[in-house]
Amino acid sequence: MFFASDNWAGVHPDISANLSRHAAGIATAYGDGDLDRTVY
Repeated sequence: MFFASDNWAGVHPDISANLSRHAAGIATAYGDGDLDRTVY
């Protein structure tokens, strides 16, 4: 049996690279991190 969702696909390489870059290191939780402040 294969229980994967039917709505998955690849992602643009730039998005993947940014996710990897921001996943490294330590960040404050609950919207108090540097990345969160640039998004809000």
